[in-house]
Amino acid sequence: QLSPARALLSAPFWLGGPTMASDYTPAAEGIPQYFLPMLDDRDRNLKYHAAITAAIRQFKAEQRRPPRVLDVGVGTGMLSAICLEAGCASVTGLDTNETMCHLADLHLGKLRSRGGGSFQVVH
Repeated sequence: QLSPARALLSAPFWLGGPTMASDYTPAAEGIPQYFLPMLDDRDRNLKYHAAITAAIRQFKAEQRRPPRVLDVGVGTGMLSAICLEAGCASVTGLDTNETMCHLADLHLGKLRSRGGGSFQVVH
């Protein structure tokens, strides 16, 4: 019997196996073609907003402190912004794409004037 890690590594690419990982190379700059339609998906964004807000509210109630968030693949910073608006102590956003890091810095910088938690974007 395979361990869960070995099963994932031997899985076909459509289940997250090694072929999928080896075929994918994130863009180092620019805006990926799939990105703008994803940002324009209102239903998706509203569901993320509701889920993130509920998760942060629950964390604060259980832990009696605001969470610190690591946003891997920060993109434009939209999900990080939701975290900050929902009351996170801080967000660290990571991305391999220099353009996206710049956009996230701009987007999250607009929240700075409203107070809230701190953020850092790392390329």
